[in-house]
Amino acid sequence: MTYLIICHSMDNLKEIIYSTFSEGTRYTKFGIKSTLRSIYEDMKYVKTPKATDLNEYFDMKKCAISLGGGKRTTGFEIIKKK
Repeated sequence: MTYLIICHSMDNLKEIIYSTFSEGTRYTKFGIKSTLRSIYEDMKYVKTPKATDLNEYFDMKKCAISLGGGKRTTGFEIIKKK
């Protein structure tokens, strides 16, 4: 019975991640981690969020994101859903 509950939670997690992150959009690593932390906490999913967690759900590529004022940070552009 536990197995079914875990599968159901993972399906819900996948749906929420797909509805939260958009293809063709760039996100900072910090932004991804913050968003995933919130999602994980809401779902009671015990995992330390990392930006690379999205690799399970999307094809992504590294990119630099301008923060304004000549500052840049690293992030990822989401290419497409897996």
